[in-house]
Amino acid sequence: MNKKLLLLIISLTIGFSFFMASDAPFSMVAAATTPSITILLPNGGEQISQGQTSTIQWSMSGTNTNDSVTIDLIYPDGRFLYTIYYTDRLNTTSYNWDRTSAIQLGQYKIRITVYDPITAVTISDTSDAPFSIVAAPAIQVLSPNNGDIWQIGQTYTVRWFSSLKVSGGTVHLIGTINGVAVDKYLGSSESNSFNYTVPSSISPGNWTLWVCGELDCADKDSGFGDSRQIIITAATTPIPQPTITVLSPNGGETWQIPLFPNIKNYDITWKSSNVDAANIYLKFPDGTTCFIASVVPAAVGKYEMPLQYNMPLPCSGTTRTIVPGNYQIAIWGDKTAYDSSDATFSIAAACLPDGTLIKTPEDPKVYLIIDCQKQWIKTQTEFKQAGFQWFDVKEVNSAVVQSYADYLQATANLLRVTGQDKVYQVINGKVLWIPSAAAFSNLGLNWDDMEVVSSAILNQYPRAKLLQVAGDSKVYYITESGLKRHIPNEQVFSSYNNNWPDIVKVAPSVLNVFPDNNLIQGQTDTKVYKLENGQKHWIKTPDAFNRLNLDWTKIASVNSTELAAYPEGAPIE
Repeated sequence: MNKKLLLLIISLTIGFSFFMASDAPFSMVAAATTPSITILLPNGGEQISQGQTSTIQWSMSGTNTNDSVTIDLIYPDGRFLYTIYYTDRLNTTSYNWDRTSAIQLGQYKIRITVYDPITAVTISDTSDAPFSIVAAPAIQVLSPNNGDIWQIGQTYTVRWFSSLKVSGGTVHLIGTINGVAVDKYLGSSESNSFNYTVPSSISPGNWTLWVCGELDCADKDSGFGDSRQIIITAATTPIPQPTITVLSPNGGETWQIPLFPNIKNYDITWKSSNVDAANIYLKFPDGTTCFIASVVPAAVGKYEMPLQYNMPLPCSGTTRTIVPGNYQIAIWGDKTAYDSSDATFSIAAACLPDGTLIKTPEDPKVYLIIDCQKQWIKTQTEFKQAGFQWFDVKEVNSAVVQSYADYLQATANLLRVTGQDKVYQVINGKVLWIPSAAAFSNLGLNWDDMEVVSSAILNQYPRAKLLQVAGDSKVYYITESGLKRHIPNEQVFSSYNNNWPDIVKVAPSVLNVFPDNNLIQGQTDTKVYKLENGQKHWIKTPDAFNRLNLDWTKIASVNSTELAAYPEGAPIE
């Protein structure tokens, strides 16, 4: 609101008055509000059980939706532990923290930081006092649920999750038979599951299923056990069997670990019938199964899994960190239902920005990220001449470093080793041998783009041996002699220890320059087979082989898994 400033000056000493006006209008505005944030929960003194979902809540003023918010877990002395949550859009004042299972027992604080990218102003608040992460019950029964009905003569699966304090468990059935209290021992298992067929000696009625740990099964209040109330009925009409089926990820998908400290959610989906709750696990490449979420309503059919760099998951007796590799999802229903991904899916590292410097804690080598590849900076002199600073180097685990292909040091994408005739094309950090001069011409390549390098430089790049045309599900193996062979199924793919991220996507013209490999021989077999229409045909004699004008140098050795994958066709005599 613009106003003229009227100054009225009254002289009390000489008895007259006069007035003065400002030369131009000016504005009167409200004072700017200083942004602030206050943590409400947890703010000190709370106790959060391992595995419990806890609400982090805060209030704020003077902020806007363009601000970013970061929630960190810190030690009481202020040392950083890890980032719980990050978003670049401030649109909430609470967050449900469901990653408490892997946090060690002890005292911690929450620190919330809000950053305004427009004004470059940062505000933060920290819990006034420490809160505690305390031990959860050592065993949690996943199935059955309270109120489930078991029929005499039917078989049911008891499943449970055990914390770091307990390995395995024993199963009891507590109730009455003919009015007499009974504590019936059913058995034990180290695999956290147990199948039980209800015998006719069990009286119909209300029973308590008790699963206890190895430390004290006698004391029901020891914290090392869990129970469910079930109803046992006489055998009547069969109960519909529960089923659950993993829909995604079900094989071949790729998840990317986001750049620190971002979190990215990925959907785990399934379909089910006669199942109340789903318990979700991640199967690591070595077969270890680790906990993601429990008692998710099965009818929802979806769980959003937050993925973060260096994110730990609780496993039976330990914790594991998610690193780049091939994984499967396993889902147990609350009854006997179970399913897992049909094939592995990939979890890959996100590409760090160009110019990022990385190293592992155990290796002094420093790498520069260029075009989603890594270049080793070989000397300290080279590091300093490039103007790099040591405090800019980020420490990452070895799996992240290994996920980046070595950067092509030559400017061309065509390489030839000094004194050799073979020409290679660099595609996605891997070298692909171009099998002939005709193939070179068909690809429209230019001899002037070739660079002659040492064998040491060429050997820095892995061989591109798995090719796939974009939009086609078929994957081909390129032999060392430059022939292509379709890999018939996933079992064959895995039997050679192949990894899905190693597949190089190419244009059809690239794949077509490689002749088909249609002659194979088992690694421990003398028989030579010809592949035709997906079948293998034994060529019974050398005369038959020569009569067909086949080339002995084009026979490829295959393992027993691949040899068995081809149906036997009529022999060639």
